[in-house]
Amino acid sequence: MTDNTFWYQKQLRILQTVLREPDIVDYDAQSVVAYLESIHSNCIIVNGGGIVDFFRHNLVTANPNPFMQGEDILKDLTDACHAKGIKVVVRVDFRGVDKRIYELRPDWFSINAQGEPLIRDNPLHSAIFQPCYQSKYRNEHAYAFIDYLFQNYDIDGVWENSYNQWGICYCKSCSDRYRSEIGKELPRGGDFFDPHYDEYRVWKAACVEEHLRDCRAVVKKYGEDKAFAAEIFGLYHDQFKGSSHDLYAIREHFDFLVTPLFTADHEPLNGPSTLIKFLKSLSPDKTPVMLFGHLGTNNNLRYISSPKQETRLWMWEAISAGGSFWNVIFNGAHPGSTYDRRNAMLSADIYDYMERHEDVLTIQNTDPEVTVLYSRASNAALGNHDRSKDAYMTHLIGLEQVLTDRRIQYRLLTDDRLNLETLAQTRVLILANAACLSDRETETIRSYVKAGGKL
Repeated sequence: MTDNTFWYQKQLRILQTVLREPDIVDYDAQSVVAYLESIHSNCIIVNGGGIVDFFRHNLVTANPNPFMQGEDILKDLTDACHAKGIKVVVRVDFRGVDKRIYELRPDWFSINAQGEPLIRDNPLHSAIFQPCYQSKYRNEHAYAFIDYLFQNYDIDGVWENSYNQWGICYCKSCSDRYRSEIGKELPRGGDFFDPHYDEYRVWKAACVEEHLRDCRAVVKKYGEDKAFAAEIFGLYHDQFKGSSHDLYAIREHFDFLVTPLFTADHEPLNGPSTLIKFLKSLSPDKTPVMLFGHLGTNNNLRYISSPKQETRLWMWEAISAGGSFWNVIFNGAHPGSTYDRRNAMLSADIYDYMERHEDVLTIQNTDPEVTVLYSRASNAALGNHDRSKDAYMTHLIGLEQVLTDRRIQYRLLTDDRLNLETLAQTRVLILANAACLSDRETETIRSYVKAGGKL
């Protein structure tokens, strides 16, 4: 990449400080920046608001952190970070609110088939009411919220956490729009994963993409150097059937691609390199980022640390494929202000290595001599999160293990880039039980083989 590209198109060494509400007390931005420098991080993700706000604003849905006094940590942190050349991205989350805010505008919230509000239970917090993904809360209100952040703080970007929503909403807004655009009533009954919800899934995916397009436009009003990002759950965590989260569609709306992958989730040891290869094929011109940590992703595992050696192998695997990182090693403002300091410096020498070799690592690509096809249609038809029932990803994982054991380098090619041009440098194309291929794909493979390629 050239020197005139935006910061988010280059190597990213991100640290996310997962702030709990009391962590705002005596928040010391200078100490946070000192920690960022000590681990060679060039970007921080910090809480902004949504469910609980870490800054004060005048929107009707304001829910300020009850521990806030007169401090303004967003201003203090952006000033301190920018003085050291570190970027600041603010986390916003519009997936739920307290009952008090729900009661202000119940028409903005999701309801189930029985007409009851959808509630997310939280054993450590009051119940959270879920806004409809098409409501004013998650759209017009969210955009006003983001506007306020950019107008009042010198931030470098926004990360929208959990922009997608599982299942189906039966609120009046969804019912009216579905009837108007599809000419039918919302489907009901049975299991949500049954085929009779497929038409709804496709319609919902278009609504999700509409939101992302609009949200990106809000961010970009403040400059092309301002980043918009969100988590992409894909490859190992395909969520299209549950949330209409279509990887191939939504990739266009983000400035860099970030996907979570944790050792505690028991994915294969070569998972990080596979993930980065997948993201590179999905969008070759965008920085691929692995969101990782030594803790688990659910509340049962959140405070159980993975072995240090596994987490470091996880990181080197991602670097080997040209990946960048989003580090969620600990909860709190910085290690000096929290009890749990396990592995706080775990990534320091690896981030240092990345910083020293940034020019080479940024342009790194996998040797294309051996290419493994990722078949989206096959995963949709044959995939299952239960590996004992899965008939696609398990085959892909097993194939990769064979190649790794044989020390054979390979690249992963997403099926949208399967053409004779991308196969020109490939000596061997491998299909890992890619049973669902289109006529165009099979003809491309036949032409490749006729021209001397191996299958």
